[in-house]
Amino acid sequence: MNDLQIDYFMAVATNSSFTKTSEELFVSQPAISKQIALLERELGVKLFIRNNRRTELTEAGKRYFDFFSRYKAEMGNIKHEVSELDGITAQTITIGILERTLHTQYEPGFIVAREKSPLELLIENKELD
Repeated sequence: MNDLQIDYFMAVATNSSFTKTSEELFVSQPAISKQIALLERELGVKLFIRNNRRTELTEAGKRYFDFFSRYKAEMGNIKHEVSELDGITAQTITIGILERTLHTQYEPGFIVAREKSPLELLIENKELD
């Protein structure tokens, strides 16, 4: 289980739709479905009831949604608390881009983000194994 799977789960649960979540996150629906399937396999439960009109949480899904909501809030709190201990004010943003996609099409968005906050931007081209 990883934070990406949790984020996808939370977004699908909030949107009640894999398609809407895909559009919102600019990620293909099969990629989201795969991560949800991996999360369900690891947890050993079905998280969603899927039908043609909407996607709903199962009872287990509702409990995991509540748990992951608390987890995300607490993780944000502890990161903030620890950064204050060390006097750290910088934020790190990690962005994954498919290897066949030119990073130049994303640079305008990076520039806007940099203008709104003190952001260090480092672009590396790494091949996936």
